[in-house]
Amino acid sequence: MIDQNQSEASLVQDIGKGINLAIKNAYALTNDMISDNIKAKTFPRMLQELAFRLHNYSKSNCELILNISHISPSDQYHAHHLYYIAREALHNALKHSKAQKIKIEWAIIDNHPSMMIIDNGCGIKKPFKGGLEIKIMKLHGRMMNADFNIKRTQEGGTIISCCS
Repeated sequence: MIDQNQSEASLVQDIGKGINLAIKNAYALTNDMISDNIKAKTFPRMLQELAFRLHNYSKSNCELILNISHISPSDQYHAHHLYYIAREALHNALKHSKAQKIKIEWAIIDNHPSMMIIDNGCGIKKPFKGGLEIKIMKLHGRMMNADFNIKRTQEGGTIISCCS
């Protein structure tokens, strides 16, 4: 009887953990829906929050390095597209790369937004075709007339860059 009670208690704990995870996932999903109203002036803060939220959600051990300028994009249009590129790139790096480090760089260079997401993981496979997420990132880049590139680093990781 004691073994049955212990297994039931363990089951209840597992259910509780599952419910907590579902709540966190629902919260993260609604945050991304709300972020359709990205304001250019809050872009650097939103980029930091996105990075930490996805990192915590993924339960990754990788080190997250943020080199984010507090200068915002010139308008909401650019902020919107850059945010979604960052979201997809971070999600892919955390999900697929097996990286120990992911670095996010954001700056305004000569009045042009510039963002790079660099990981030291397994890198993109050759030949690289890219899935739906890559096509969506490229589309966001085209929408703001930006140079969007994905390439394998010499060390084997991946660099995603977007410069408008």
